Amino acid sequence: MTETWKTVVGYNDYVVSSEGRVKRTVWVNGAKPTSRLLGYNLENGYREVCLYDSKHNRKARLIHHVVAEAFIGPRPEGLEINHKDGDKRNNCVDNLEYVTASENIRHALRTGLMVPAKGAQVGSSKLTNRQVRRIRERHAAGASMSEIARRMKLGLTTVSDIVARRTWAHI
Repeated sequence: MTETWKTVVGYNDYVVSSEGRVKRTVWVNGAKPTSRLLGYNLENGYREVCLYDSKHNRKARLIHHVVAEAFIGPRPEGLEINHKDGDKRNNCVDNLEYVTASENIRHALRTGLMVPAKGAQVGSSKLTNRQVRRIRERHAAGASMSEIARRMKLGLTTVSDIVARRTWAHI
């Protein structure tokens, strides 16, 4: 694909390319036109650049947002920008698409970018891996589920689900 350039939406002194590059086209706040703004790597993996609007107000913008606005169009309300290849630094327009939050999560799970939390990793979990093992050990040793539930101050359904491996199956 041939690299093409478009004016950054809302920032007439800058252009963005279909390859995810941003550059200044005129002198801005004492800085001369340049071949490319390098931008910054953020802790979350995305890249951003600082742009100045017509009133010389500085604003940090995520590069993938700038590329998508210029080449795909305004982001519809409620949609997010997905990096198709999972690389947050690959801001080529061919790698970007608008998706719903649930589509973005499904993509991250499918590609291994996000791993679902299990057991004690879940913030609302009331049990530890050790307690789950103990429940199963007690049941295997002959203790009734109601006895285990009473001793551990748990619901009978919770104990039953653990024993039957409907929950905590990874332990």
